[in-house]
Amino acid sequence: DQFAQAHIPGAVNIEWRQILAKRDTIPKDRPVLVYCNTGTLSSQAGFALRVAGWENVQILHDGFQGYQAKRGR
Repeated sequence: DQFAQAHIPGAVNIEWRQILAKRDTIPKDRPVLVYCNTGTLSSQAGFALRVAGWENVQILHDGFQGYQAKRGR
């Protein structure tokens, strides 16, 4: 529901517990930004991807809330 209300343009919604199950849909040849609302769950998902071999993963540590605050929303 939260993703449907607002998200970063171009984002793809993957529930954090499904990140490894859906890893075949996540590119390794371009930057990947992982985020959640606050940054907590995305840190776990990003760590799991890095352990699984993704070197192109960045984590939005302030989460979507921080992103919106920086954009003045």
